[in-house]
Amino acid sequence: MVIDKNTIDICTDISAKIAFYFGVDIESIYVKKGTEKMQNTREFSWFILHCEYLISINKLSVIFRKNASTITRGISKIKCGITNQKYYQSIYKELKEYLDKTIGQSN
Repeated sequence: MVIDKNTIDICTDISAKIAFYFGVDIESIYVKKGTEKMQNTREFSWFILHCEYLISINKLSVIFRKNASTITRGISKIKCGITNQKYYQSIYKELKEYLDKTIGQSN
């Protein structure tokens, strides 16, 4: 699958900002396991890129070197969390505010 440079740039920029927000290294998105913070960084990145930037799960799986079912599970977890848990609702609200302020800026 060929992915255009603009899509890669969007994924890189948004993921870097989310990693900065959570206080983890951008490389944590690509590791197999990790802390809850690393997992939240990965899954919120996938959720925002898929649901708000409309990047397909297949493209995300290529960019982040993960199986499409892993990406789908992560997105579903965040979507369910935002719907049902104050913890995820709070993170999402703060993260959206942070992203809205920093879009187009460097960290």
